[in-house]
Amino acid sequence: MGESEGEKSCIGCVFRDVNSDCVNGTFDCEDHDHYTPTNKGRKFDKGKTQWHKAPWDLFEKIVESVMKHPDYRWDLIPFEPLENLVEILTYGAKKYEANNWQGVEPLRYFDALIRHLIEDFIRNEDNDQESKKGHAKHMHCNAMFLDWIKTQMEKEKCPKE
Repeated sequence: MGESEGEKSCIGCVFRDVNSDCVNGTFDCEDHDHYTPTNKGRKFDKGKTQWHKAPWDLFEKIVESVMKHPDYRWDLIPFEPLENLVEILTYGAKKYEANNWQGVEPLRYFDALIRHLIEDFIRNEDNDQESKKGHAKHMHCNAMFLDWIKTQMEKEKCPKE
């Protein structure tokens, strides 16, 4: 459905796709306060969040964790290190392939973590020569890789009876 004179549209709603069309075709977003009258030719979605790019599977995992561990304080996580982690992961996905890191031997990440640690804290180099991104960002990413690998290994262990 496109927008026309006096037609209603899901502005900023998850039911709306990138072409301003209502994905479910019903425009039943009234309960969500995103149901807005539109006029042809107006650019209501300019600068709006691109919901189709949102990592919905990650959000679901966070919600599952919150439900499973209600005592965990997700509000204590500073945003900037997470954004830095995403920056390095995006760089790696462009250079290699998305999620390619999951098939690499763990020792390579340990070696890379130590190398970035030495470059940053002993040699006082701020940025990695190849990526031009901070060594601390790379260390964070390598530590996350090692943590993920260890968690996967623990999941695969057979329970002791």
